[in-house]
Order: sequence, then structure tokens, then C-alpha cells
Amino acid sequence: MPIILTSIQRRLDNLSIMEFADCSSRNSPQMIPEMMGFGHRPGAADCIHSPHAYSWFASSLQLIATAMGLLIESFEVHSDLALARNDVYIAAGLIHRGPVVATGTTLAAMRDGQEFLSFTSTWFVSTDVETSEGEEREFRTPSGWRVLLQGDCPLEIVISFPTPPENYAAMTPGLTANRPVHAIPFVCSAAPGIRTILDLPQIMTRLG
Repeated sequence: MPIILTSIQRRLDNLSIMEFADCSSRNSPQMIPEMMGFGHRPGAADCIHSPHAYSWFASSLQLIATAMGLLIESFEVHSDLALARNDVYIAAGLIHRGPVVATGTTLAAMRDGQEFLSFTSTWFVSTDVETSEGEEREFRTPSGWRVLLQGDCPLEIVISFPTPPENYAAMTPGLTANRPVHAIPFVCSAAPGIRTILDLPQIMTRLG
């Protein structure tokens, strides 16, 4: 979608992708503390999130830059944590006051010393938080994405999921899996080698 939106621009100053994920309805005692870091003290959660931000998000930003014919000179990663102000009951169990209940990670792609592409993930199980800086954190509910383009044709796109909380955990795997599944026939018919969406035809859903 960001690649399609940039086709409306003749000049792009900045493109920001912001992801907001409320994980409180996930009834997974393994995923919430071990994969997401929630319920841990800050040192442990730092170890879970910060080292992986580059490998998680850099390839997506690189693909957008490649589509526009631009060079990324470097990446910068910023992470911060927010702690539970009070006890919070979530589907995976009780988190007492004090541990991490929200994480924010930003990967910024730099060009000419300026940030021109960025992806920010804000994952949380509570919005009742305290930060080390004492600043308010921005949480968007329901979960979804906000894509902001600053250029000669500014755009703001907000995507959310009209899904009841009890169905959220069953729905979200499709956000990751469905498009790659639809891409299978296009990948199989392509020449050998690594192929991205820049090489493949437009991937369409075939429902009939």
C-alpha cells in the first residue's frame, strides 16, 4: 500500500507507517511474556525488542525505497517501554503494577541526514502506563495502521479491523498469511531466484 500511495506523489518529504496492536485479548501465556515481553521488568523486555527491530522491519522499508529509486544511507532504531501504572487483568492473566505493558519501536531510514521513511510499532496490553520520561504515550484503539505521507499530495490513511475482541486472535493471522498465499501461483510461474512485489504482477485475490 505505501508503494501505491507514493505513486500519487511527485515529491515525497517523509513517509511514516505506524502500527498499533492491542494484545490484551490474546489468551497466550507463552506469546505475551516470552515473545512480546509484556509482564517482564524493563531489562528483559529490552532484550526481546531492541536487537530485532532492524531485522523485522528494514527489508520492508528497503523495498519501498527501491520502488522509488532512492538510496537508504543508514537505519536508526529507537525503542521505549511503558510500565503498568496499576494491576491489569488481560486474557493471558494478571500483570501486577510495575512491569512492561507497552512497547514502542521505531526504525527510521535516513537520507541526506534526514529521516524519510519510518516504521513504528506500538504494541500494548494496557494504556494505563507510566514512562521513564513522564510523557504521555499515544495509543490508537482499535488496533490497526496509520500511514502518513508528507509531499506535494499529502495523504493520511487509517486502517482498522471491525472485529469483535473475541474473534481478534483468530482473525489476525490472516493479515500476515493471506497475501503470501494469494501470491503462490505468481511466484511459481516466475523465473528462478528471489522475487519481490516489484518483480511480480499485481497480486489479485481469486475467490471464484
